[in-house]
Amino acid sequence: PAARRYAVNLGIAFQLTNILRDLTADAGRGRVYLPAEDLRRFGYAESDLLARRYSPAFVELMRFQAGRARNFFRACRASLGREDRGKLYAAEVMRRTYEKVLARIEACGYDVFRNRVRLPGRQKLWIAGRTWVALRVLP
Repeated sequence: PAARRYAVNLGIAFQLTNILRDLTADAGRGRVYLPAEDLRRFGYAESDLLARRYSPAFVELMRFQAGRARNFFRACRASLGREDRGKLYAAEVMRRTYEKVLARIEACGYDVFRNRVRLPGRQKLWIAGRTWVALRVLP
């Protein structure tokens, strides 16, 4: 049950992060994956997204969506038991990588229209190494 909760929360967190990261490319294809109810709630129209309009309403919408993703990452971490830690190395590398992507989205003020959010290979290697140490060496 704990491993299943971990996997479900991780999958949702990944998908939410991907949606935020890929907004520009998806808008260019005429695709909108953010919930219509959230767009309405923040006063940001689908046409604004397709036109790639960066505005205070967009920032608030993105802050809300990022918070939603963070909550799933938090739930994921909370459901990972000590006995499962060593078995989930690849998943934990991915979790830490995606959390870093989300942090970059936040750090650029959510302006994914002007900033291509990605992690260089060396940073991914660093995350992989730190994760290995955290799971294998640290108690």
